[in-house]
Amino acid sequence: ASASLLEAWQHELGVAAVPSVLSELGNSTLATSAITLARTAPALATPYVVVLGMGLGQNFSAVLLRAR
Repeated sequence: ASASLLEAWQHELGVAAVPSVLSELGNSTLATSAITLARTAPALATPYVVVLGMGLGQNFSAVLLRAR
């Protein structure tokens, strides 16, 4: 992932925020999603979060989470 790609997704999907740790930690492959969620969870203002993971070979996985 890159900052340009994250900005494009935010614009196209119309979501309020796309948290990222790329500038601080770089791309940590599949762990990036978990790291980003752990670092930003306390500041989330929405009851729902989509966590998207991208792998090699156009492999994607996503999960919709609901905060308590």
